[in-house]
Amino acid sequence: DGFQFLDTGRSLAQTAAITLATFGGGLLGPDNRFSLPQQGLSLDGPPNWRGEQTVGAHLFELRWKCPFAQGRLWVRGLRPPAGVGRWTRPYAEQMLARILAMNGLQLDELPPWRPAADGSGFATRTLTLGGDSARKGWSGTPRILRIAFRDDVLVIMDGCHREARAKEDLEQSMATLASR
Repeated sequence: DGFQFLDTGRSLAQTAAITLATFGGGLLGPDNRFSLPQQGLSLDGPPNWRGEQTVGAHLFELRWKCPFAQGRLWVRGLRPPAGVGRWTRPYAEQMLARILAMNGLQLDELPPWRPAADGSGFATRTLTLGGDSARKGWSGTPRILRIAFRDDVLVIMDGCHREARAKEDLEQSMATLASR
């Protein structure tokens, strides 16, 4: 109920945080952990990177930047497609094909899906791409693309790195996606 936002005793930051948490966008905390309680989902950002949360047409959208401009991580969460009750492997495959096509990538062979046996609740597929980033300012840099899905959400994690430490930070962060 939107009437809760009529409380004038809150700061703008408090009101924004309550809005994001209430209407499905989740919350990126000062500890760099993103949580979306309505979906029972969490993700830790790369250590010491600056995180931003944006609002758009997705369930959630996040960006993290390395303090030394050596890496970036973009994360989006998507609800199941209209008219579909849940994400399935074929729908996740279609989304991955769209992402690759939008970035001008065509891969002959894709790595296998990892089942959700790690306790996260998410099946995952990770692609390591060399210098194929279509992200502005990141052309020519190595890229890690991880797609993770469960029935109610598909998460796209797209990271670019210019040095080994940033790559380690990205891999560590991507591995923290969990169902809570």
